[in-house]
Amino acid sequence: MTYPHPDERQLPAQWQNVLCDYAERHSKILAMAFRLVHPVATAPAFAEQPLQAFLGGFLDHVQGKRLDPAHLAVTSTGGTDQRLSHLVLVLLDGHRTQSGIGHLRLARAIWADTLGLPNAESLALPCLSPDGDNGMKLRRDRPDWAGQLDRCSRWGSSLIVSHLNPTPGV
Repeated sequence: MTYPHPDERQLPAQWQNVLCDYAERHSKILAMAFRLVHPVATAPAFAEQPLQAFLGGFLDHVQGKRLDPAHLAVTSTGGTDQRLSHLVLVLLDGHRTQSGIGHLRLARAIWADTLGLPNAESLALPCLSPDGDNGMKLRRDRPDWAGQLDRCSRWGSSLIVSHLNPTPGV
């Protein structure tokens, strides 16, 4: 499911809405996040096409595996080189997939193909969960379901805020 982009101030709340909507439909969720970086300085007007091509390929693939994806993508210019990057937050059906590693490999392959590069290992980077994993697993059958949702909401929100307000020199 794709959600419309609100203004930047509303993005953390939008992430929470995406997560809560998804949690109503799924009792197990794999939450992932990764950054897609453009290899050279790219004008924002030209960044939307590669992002849409990437999302089309990635979401079509995981939808074909019946993983019922939901996502939120955020674009920002930051760091010392002012390269554009996209933060992509993804939710997948945790009954059908358990690990983010294969999905990260897929993201790297699709981003490389989108950019016409042989690989994009350094341009498609995982955003590690608070536990240091390649994703966050949420399960309704655990007593801390509400806490898991809150933790995932805060994780995604903090990624959004740090993506939109990067630390200078990083």
